[in-house]
Amino acid sequence: MKFTILVLALFAVAAVADITAPANGAHYVTWAAVASEEVDTPKASEFCVKFKAQGSNDAHILLSSKSGVERIERAYEIVLGGWGNTKSVIRVGTQGEAKDTFPLNPYVSGDVLSAKEARSFWISIVDGEVNAGRGTRCYADVIMTATFVMATDKNYFNDIQHIAFGAWDTPVVFSNIAVHNTESNMKQFNVPGNGRLYTVFNRPNDIKLNSDAFEIVFQARGDAATIGFLPSYEPTAENALEFVLDANNGTRTEIWKGTRASGKASLVAAFPTKNLVDFYVYHTFWISKYGDAVAIGKGKQVGVNAIAAGTVPDLGLDEFIVGWTAKDYPTSYIMISHESQEMLDDDVVDANLSDYFDAITENKMETEMIKGGSKFNSKLYEQWQSAQGDKTLSGEDEESWINLQYKLAAEGNPTAIAIMKGTYPKPTAPKETAAQWEADNYLEISSEAK
Repeated sequence: MKFTILVLALFAVAAVADITAPANGAHYVTWAAVASEEVDTPKASEFCVKFKAQGSNDAHILLSSKSGVERIERAYEIVLGGWGNTKSVIRVGTQGEAKDTFPLNPYVSGDVLSAKEARSFWISIVDGEVNAGRGTRCYADVIMTATFVMATDKNYFNDIQHIAFGAWDTPVVFSNIAVHNTESNMKQFNVPGNGRLYTVFNRPNDIKLNSDAFEIVFQARGDAATIGFLPSYEPTAENALEFVLDANNGTRTEIWKGTRASGKASLVAAFPTKNLVDFYVYHTFWISKYGDAVAIGKGKQVGVNAIAAGTVPDLGLDEFIVGWTAKDYPTSYIMISHESQEMLDDDVVDANLSDYFDAITENKMETEMIKGGSKFNSKLYEQWQSAQGDKTLSGEDEESWINLQYKLAAEGNPTAIAIMKGTYPKPTAPKETAAQWEADNYLEISSEAK
């Protein structure tokens, strides 16, 4: 499929007169270079262009490293309403290779153009990710997305500086053309299905997380979702954490030490779930780590609706590179929030947990407070007791108590986190509990005296 190209130099276009791309096959003879000082010049390879297109089929837009050339390989070509207004695609180079896109692979079906009305579209390129969508707002109502990865993709071009508009066998009128600076906080990104190999890292804003403690909240849309916390920008790693939503054909959620693609991963936890990730609707999830404790759950509030939790040994890392991948089909993500903090080292955390446990088991009053005391303390004890089958806490239960605190911390329990850090103050007994303790001891003393 050959087409006429009209080029706009990427010098921050504010508004451009209507352009009609004629149906003249491979004769690239009509060019339009447009520049404006009304807006700041967008950074090369990071911009969004908005426009209207009217035609029966085949609106072609080229994001190019050069202008005025008939054939170019260092470019991304977007076809809207091609093949008789039945399919759209993102390709590499003019008439080049079709790139896998989301949600269908590689062509997106559906009629998007109209010969009777001018319809609004936008196309963006941000850090190797090309998006095309409908409407007047950049990054809203995405039609298709293709991701080009700097570290591994020969088609990653960081010198895109020109935009061209073209048609195929019928004229297409382009109007209301405007180029905008990219939104630096763009949070949506697409990951191709590539057999679990990590090729997309630290999206959307070069995030790195402290290995001691972190929380992230994100949305996922696709066949399954896999997120890795890795030591470096490598496709696989043994010394890593991996969280998988809809593993095993959508039947469970898994937590792994090491990436499965490395061939040396060990399963930390697996819990039955069913189709948590949807192909067409975004759902929200969270992942947390506090010390050795890790967990994954549903919703925007970290620690609520936990799906899976477990403990992992120290990986010997100061920070994590965040990796995103998918197995067979593309997965689209939206980052909601992320934060991390430095915690005490594992030995100190374990010591804090042990000290607190000693306090509540060796002091009768404090143990009674935990059993029937006020607010959060009794909840911690109730959860431990429930997990142990209504067993009474004793001095021999330190390991199970500490494991519970790791799990609760991973789920976002503030009291458990404070105990791990050693910042939770020694509880003050309610008056009735202290009085009861004193009465019990007084009666014991009195009976012994008699």
